[in-house]
Amino acid sequence: TSKAVNKKDHTKRAFSVYLRTYCDDRGNSIYHTMKGLHEKIESHPHVKVPRALAYVSEKNFLLTEGLGGTPFIELMRPPDRQSSIIKAAGALAVLHQLIDVEVASRSSKDLMSDAVATGETAKQIVPELAGNIQSILNKLHQLNSSAGQEKPCFVHGDFHCGQMLIQDSITAVLDFDRSFLGEPLVDVGNFCAYLYILGRQDRWDNTQEMIDTFVERYESAIHKKLDKTRLKLWTAYGLLLFSVYPFRSMEPDWKSSVTATVRECERILS
Repeated sequence: TSKAVNKKDHTKRAFSVYLRTYCDDRGNSIYHTMKGLHEKIESHPHVKVPRALAYVSEKNFLLTEGLGGTPFIELMRPPDRQSSIIKAAGALAVLHQLIDVEVASRSSKDLMSDAVATGETAKQIVPELAGNIQSILNKLHQLNSSAGQEKPCFVHGDFHCGQMLIQDSITAVLDFDRSFLGEPLVDVGNFCAYLYILGRQDRWDNTQEMIDTFVERYESAIHKKLDKTRLKLWTAYGLLLFSVYPFRSMEPDWKSSVTATVRECERILS
């Protein structure tokens, strides 16, 4: 973070730059994706994305502008929770309605390979749940059917409460490393899955109400009703991917967290 001087009017302002490095050259495609996103959304009054500044191919460095604001996750408590959920739904709808963003395509079958890999990891770390996890995977294979699939669009790929900043009436969306062209319900389901996990951790008594609000506001923003059966599948998919995070971060009670998330998957799919 430094003081930057505008060359035209010589005004000074704080300017933040984030540097991210990769083990390969994937940052180059992410740079072009973020650059295109910023150009398309720059004039939007309520949604922002970071501006991609440069990609240094020799070092695999991606430089992006830092955005100010309050982390969304800090606003997921009364009295801000409800209004924050509404802002998240609106921001996601804006992203999903963008066209001609430069990203690779990923089909439901491609994404199921991630679920299968995560399921195998979960089976190894909690072997007593192997049968439950396999049953979940069997049901998730319904996602490979074309029935209920939405038209492919720009998908964030990892949309949850940790990926946003709130600046008054503006929602800034971050981290487009996993973006692709695909089914929008992937993002909607992932956000719902994250709300289930937050609700369990913080012992909310109205988690389902928050999820319903998010879905309803998203539907209102896109002027279309969602296929609720398919949304349940993508929500369970998101939960399964989240299930192994406590183990990977070596949380003290990781086993009970993994078990609780698997049980939540089963409940949603029942």
